[in-house]
Amino acid sequence: MFEDYWTELNLLEIGKYTADKHLDKFDVIDAIRAYDATHHTDFLITLRTYFDSNANVSTAADRMHVHGNTIR
Repeated sequence: MFEDYWTELNLLEIGKYTADKHLDKFDVIDAIRAYDATHHTDFLITLRTYFDSNANVSTAADRMHVHGNTIR
């Protein structure tokens, strides 16, 4: 039974940990979004593509039609 809820329980523990350590007030996504808007960059899109590609630089680069070094 535990195995059926392992992911959900871990997410609850992560949420509790971040709240206990006051890490929930540090929202890096909003900071990246603001930086992209100010500097006309695509860092948030690049990060999303990278993580959607299971942290595979080559796959992310192919999806964005850029060189792998651009992703790095």
